[in-house]
Amino acid sequence: MIPLTRLDGSVFHVNPAFIVTIEQAADTVVHLSSGTSIMVSERAVAVVELVADWQRRIRRSGEE
Repeated sequence: MIPLTRLDGSVFHVNPAFIVTIEQAADTVVHLSSGTSIMVSERAVAVVELVADWQRRIRRSGEE
């Protein structure tokens, strides 16, 4: 799970495996495979980095 921040400042956690696309406009919109779209305060590049870090952690845990 990765932490993201809604525009109202509340933090939630999402499973990156369910992220389909991340759209950067005035705000960042994360689109999930369920059809839900969530606007977050993080920039798209920051969300991508969080997902990449999560993937690295998952791979490392499988190697142990």
